[in-house]
Amino acid sequence: MRILFLCNSGYWGGAERYVHAVANALGGRGHVVFAAVPPNSPLYTALAAGPTVTPLPLDLGPKLAIRSAIDFTWRWPVYARTLRRALGEWQRQVGFDLLHVQFKKEQLLATRTARRLGMRVVWTEHGPLPPPLVRFWPALRLYRRSAGDASAIVCISTAVERDLARHGLARSTLHVCRNGISLPETPSPDTRDAVRASLGLAGDALVVAAVGRLSWVKGLRHLIDAVPLVLRCQPTAQFLIIGDGPDRPELEALATARGVTNHVRFTGHRDDVTRILAAVDILALPSLSEGLPFAAMEAMAAGVPVVASRVGALAELLDEGRAGVLVRPASAEALASTLVDLMTDSQARARLAIQGRRRIVDAYSFEAMIDCTEAILSKHS
Repeated sequence: MRILFLCNSGYWGGAERYVHAVANALGGRGHVVFAAVPPNSPLYTALAAGPTVTPLPLDLGPKLAIRSAIDFTWRWPVYARTLRRALGEWQRQVGFDLLHVQFKKEQLLATRTARRLGMRVVWTEHGPLPPPLVRFWPALRLYRRSAGDASAIVCISTAVERDLARHGLARSTLHVCRNGISLPETPSPDTRDAVRASLGLAGDALVVAAVGRLSWVKGLRHLIDAVPLVLRCQPTAQFLIIGDGPDRPELEALATARGVTNHVRFTGHRDDVTRILAAVDILALPSLSEGLPFAAMEAMAAGVPVVASRVGALAELLDEGRAGVLVRPASAEALASTLVDLMTDSQARARLAIQGRRRIVDAYSFEAMIDCTEAILSKHS
């Protein structure tokens, strides 16, 4: 197959990691794979560093969200013309069989245009539909109509599939391919000490990490609100917020306002998250909405206990609390109480580490994700 991935994002998060992993895996299996992404993005840099995917520069402005909705409305003709010209030129040069689309903005802009150019279109939906889209009927109707032009929609979890079907998408187009990862080696104590030293963390401190794109949907303000509550019981605890995104200035200001800047560290985007997890005792995912986050899966595979909001596919991933701890979303108090309980119970942390890793081994392999995705793309190319 000749596949063109389309991912208009300037940050690094789960969807960007998905594109990087799936595109490279398909390229390694002999398919011709290109990816249209913003030229200054971490994803473009990562793809350009590898041998199997050819990145193509394409910038369609800010990712569609509440803050960028006005920009999208006013500049729709400009974005549509830019995308139409780019797709037309690339199709003449390469002759793609398939366009693989990730985000709402590109879905709305590209799907019908690609079909007219002779490309079949497959979407991947990385999470449930956002509340603003669901509540604004004209936007939901436009989304449904665009989805009707897609040949197939890959859902990264059964929770995502159920959400899309509930909001009117045809079940015949929905296909579940669970996200999956490769198992890392269990880190040695020496690795843990070295990583902590490199991050300036005390060797005996209990460390909580959050990993992901710094946007409102990740609920990180609730984690920062929970920090003072945790420190009352665990005064030496440290918190790492790993990643970047549009809400970073607000989150840093909130940490200052709460007086916890000595305990909360913003690392920015890191390419060595798996290595950093060797220094972490607990992963916190206070998300307000989720699909099936790689961050939780990576932590579980690395033997790091996970505390996560009961949203999206997180209950499914954590086996309803048997392979991690589920908490009420948007509650700093519930999150803090759970973190303190886990911090003071080393046996519980050890048990969750074993059960979490076993869960990934049993149900979330990388090869299964690629096999499933390749089969769907082949069927609809």
